[in-house]
Amino acid sequence: GFCRKARKQTEDAKAKAGLMFLFLSMMSMIGFFLMFIADTLLITLTDHPGYSEFIYIAWIFAILFFIFTYLSLVMPKWLVDRIEK
Repeated sequence: GFCRKARKQTEDAKAKAGLMFLFLSMMSMIGFFLMFIADTLLITLTDHPGYSEFIYIAWIFAILFFIFTYLSLVMPKWLVDRIEK
């Protein structure tokens, strides 16, 4: 909610992109926890031996979280140049 509201209010392209990446990082972290919950439920409620596909998807979400957080907070020069084009 917060990132989307702030993104609509700003006119700076760099700030808009940063807030979008911050929003995506938050969604990635939520996806990470949801996949861990899905993995736990699958193992608990069925006779699954453990380490389902959800655990691997969860780690993909975790990697995306770090990438999006880096892009939103550090804003490397190549990204700023690309945004300002």
